Formats: sequence, C-alpha cells, structure tokens
Amino acid sequence: SHHIRVAALTALCSVIERLRSSDELDDGQGKMRDDLLGKLRDHIRDEPAFIRQHCLELWTSLVIQKKVPVKQYIRVFELGLDRLRDKACRVRKHAVTLVMHMVLNNPYLFSFYFIF
Repeated sequence: SHHIRVAALTALCSVIERLRSSDELDDGQGKMRDDLLGKLRDHIRDEPAFIRQHCLELWTSLVIQKKVPVKQYIRVFELGLDRLRDKACRVRKHAVTLVMHMVLNNPYLFSFYFIF
C-alpha cells in the first residue's frame, strides 16, 4: 500500500534529519546518510504520483534544513528539474517548490559573491 511506503519514507527522512551535520559525521554515519539519501532519491521516480509528490516534499524539507550534502546538491537539483516534466500536476507543483528552495538555499551562492 502507498500509505506504508509514505510512512517508511517519512521515517527514513526523520533519520536523515537527526543525523549531525556533514563535518561531524564519522565514516559509518556518513555512509549510512548517503545510503538513506540514495533510497530517497530512488523513490522520486516511483510509479504512484502520490509517492513522487511526497518524496519531493521530503527533499524540500531536507533542503530547507540544510541536510543535503553539497556533493549531492546538483544531483538532487537535476531530479527536481526532471520532475517539472512529470505527468501529474501535484508532482510538478512540488518539483517547482523544491527547485525554488534549492536556488534560495544554494550552498554555492556565497562563493559567487567573491567573483564580483
């Protein structure tokens, strides 16, 4: 059932949120975080639109909390852009929200100020 999948994804996201910041993680915790983020990334392309939508909501939450590692930021951004062409309107809506928050919380933004 999709309700069980939503609950599992929400629990997975909760674990990611409770992990310490990237620079405080040991190797095992970093690998666990990367594995969990990979599982969350995989579900962006699930068949049910409700799951894709919920997954995008969870990614948006992680972006707002600055829990997405810099090395995975571009990859998640590309997944959000890809979902802008989704067949389901609600998925596209949440993809726009994710992309917007990723632009607003861009970890590379600070380095651009030094260029100019």
